[in-house]
Amino acid sequence: MTEKLIRTDKDYISYLKLNDNPANSLSTEMMTAIQTELTDIDTNPSIRVIVFESASEKIFCSGHSLIEVKGMMSDKDVEAQQKLFAQCSKMMKQIQQISKPVIAKVRGVGTAAGAQLVASCDLAYGSENSRYALPGANIGLFCHTPQVAVSRTIGRKPMMEMLLSGEPISSERAVQVGLINAAVDSSELESTVAKSCN
Repeated sequence: MTEKLIRTDKDYISYLKLNDNPANSLSTEMMTAIQTELTDIDTNPSIRVIVFESASEKIFCSGHSLIEVKGMMSDKDVEAQQKLFAQCSKMMKQIQQISKPVIAKVRGVGTAAGAQLVASCDLAYGSENSRYALPGANIGLFCHTPQVAVSRTIGRKPMMEMLLSGEPISSERAVQVGLINAAVDSSELESTVAKSCN
């Protein structure tokens, strides 16, 4: 079975690579793996920086696993739904409260809770072809939990534009509204993130 989250420590940097292709969703299993690694990293004095990245060139993180959520909805398992979203909130808070800077290195798209993950990191850098969306409106939902972190990062009006339209924004627009720090050529993303780790 493929490991959904791959941790690689290099010098003083810990890379957490989402590896649940094709969607890189924040399933319960993925979030549990992230929380476990963050807890370990937080007490590891040799690690000074954390970088979230993706094994996929097309999808950084698609948000919650729709298969998992739909299963809970079809079973009318409200308790499981509440537990899932509570875990997500706890994980995002853990990212924000950890004693070391956390950087998102974004290739491809970050949608819903994936955009929330980007917003929750201390710094974020994306390739020029990266895109960001809160697409719940497109399937009759409202991205309540992602809106909190995103609105705290980019402000109410651009957040509402993303929420109500459901349309993805470009990397250039993401820089303009403050969702990411910079958008660079894909070939320069690695060096840009490495420089920010110094």
